[in-house]
Amino acid sequence: MNGSGEPVGPSGNSPESVMEITLAGRRLRVSRFTFLLLLGVVVGAVTGCVAVIFRLAAFYGERLLFPASEHSAIHVIPWLPPWLLRLLMPAVGGLVSGLILYRLLKYAGGHSIPAILQAVASGQSYFKASMAFPPSMAIVTIATGGSVGPEGPIAEIGSVTGSLIGRWARIPPRLVKTLIGAGVAAGIAAVFNSPIGGVFFAIEVILRNYEIASLTPILVAAVVSSVIAQAALGDRMAIEFPNLGDIPAGELPWFAVLGLLCGALSFLYIHGLGACHGLFRRSGIALWARPMVGGVLVGLIGILFPAVMGEGYEFIRGVIHGSAAEGSVLLLLMLVVLKIAATGFSLGSGNPGGSFAPAVFIGVMAGAAYGYVLRDFRLVQDVAPYAMTGMAGLIAGGLGAPITAILITIRHGGADGPEIILPVMTTVALCFFVMQLQRNVSVYTLEFLRLGIDLDRARQVDPLSLVRVRSVVHTGDFDELPADMPVRQALAQFKESAARWFVVRGEGGQFAGIVSLHEMRLAIAEEELADLLVLADITDSFQPRLHEEMSLKEALASFNATEAEVLPVFKDQEAGSEFRGVVSRQDALNAYCECTEQA
Repeated sequence: MNGSGEPVGPSGNSPESVMEITLAGRRLRVSRFTFLLLLGVVVGAVTGCVAVIFRLAAFYGERLLFPASEHSAIHVIPWLPPWLLRLLMPAVGGLVSGLILYRLLKYAGGHSIPAILQAVASGQSYFKASMAFPPSMAIVTIATGGSVGPEGPIAEIGSVTGSLIGRWARIPPRLVKTLIGAGVAAGIAAVFNSPIGGVFFAIEVILRNYEIASLTPILVAAVVSSVIAQAALGDRMAIEFPNLGDIPAGELPWFAVLGLLCGALSFLYIHGLGACHGLFRRSGIALWARPMVGGVLVGLIGILFPAVMGEGYEFIRGVIHGSAAEGSVLLLLMLVVLKIAATGFSLGSGNPGGSFAPAVFIGVMAGAAYGYVLRDFRLVQDVAPYAMTGMAGLIAGGLGAPITAILITIRHGGADGPEIILPVMTTVALCFFVMQLQRNVSVYTLEFLRLGIDLDRARQVDPLSLVRVRSVVHTGDFDELPADMPVRQALAQFKESAARWFVVRGEGGQFAGIVSLHEMRLAIAEEELADLLVLADITDSFQPRLHEEMSLKEALASFNATEAEVLPVFKDQEAGSEFRGVVSRQDALNAYCECTEQA
């Protein structure tokens, strides 16, 4: 680093093995590996602190929602019945998120793990700091009882932290991706107190390939994050399983059947969330109001079945230790279905949050129900191992992370971890076999598959096909002119403004087109036409129109079909769709250059 604190590192894409940094006025030479290791420590520390904040938000949110807790809603708000509080809290949380994200900030969506996946697969390793704000709003969703988890938002904030630190340190894009993976690993590790589970989640789900040399910064970040979380919150596991004892080898076939059932349930979970996303997209409800509507639906479920609200870890502990839903197979199965619906309403409506914790909840409930059936027929003695392996099955199938599932489950098994290895591996293997028949779809990749995008193939062929137009669209204030303004008067406006183009608004403020100075000059080549023509006469109604979910590869093709420097962007391809903003030819080319350099 130089005297101002900036690192003196490699330039371009050819990293040096030795770097010079200035520390306390002394110039030191350190290896690139050591420097990357130190950056990993910083990423882990920041992500660990973020995880602590999220965990505290979830803890105090549960204290409000469930009156049986020590600091209950009755003590905090004595005049408000608990059932009414459970109805109102998710709606209020959704309203706050909707107003801030979609009304005030004009956020277009695309948060959590899929956003990281898309960015990394498309070759983008430099994230904007503003990308950390939407996932941070998940604190509101979690604290007010939304059916989401903190893991995805924490991991996304960690990835943005890794990207920003890598950019500040001026390290090559390939190494910045390592820090992005370190942030994701740190987030999962802090929540589940499982550093190695976090590392493999980053490798399996985000990076999808790795070099041995890049593992060390990721490992260090995961360890540092876990240590910080333990220091702040104690060495308590997210889910505490009882002593399992010996599991007879003769029960392995039952775990194999559970694996097949988890595969089918994972498919239902994935497509249930996808269906809810589509339902809200087609609903016609204003974008900012959708999170509130989703919150109301979650609250309606929560009145009778409060266990589906929030993370659900407290109820999971009760089921595992026999203090909740003892032997009630029907209740457990109802909770499985209602949790899928509640999570779909929360995430599908646009409330920020993660889908990891809901998958854990669904897996434990389904595994426990299956275990109770087997116990009632005197086929097994203990239900807890089946609840435990059900959790592993949904993590493997629903999230597409089989190794992560095995490691996190064994970590939660504590001293009995070795006893559960064979059952967990059996369940995960059969569950993943089912998902392979479904093209290895997960909650993170469903939308990509629907768009016909193969993430691994896109890395090798054209990463620009993964970049959505919404990531480069300008949605701020525009220079606008009315469609009925005479061209001569509009030309005067151009002379007074530094803008090279104007958005033309028609009757009722509807988007009518985009007009540039070049088009105006062509229109008034004959002087007498300047007073006769209005902007509506020279606005090109056949100009190509982009939509938010279009890839930049398609957008560049649209630019190539016209001489326009700017094209309008709409919400979708439907006629009369809402105008979102504009994309310039230069923006599209810059994105192309960035993908080419970083791939």
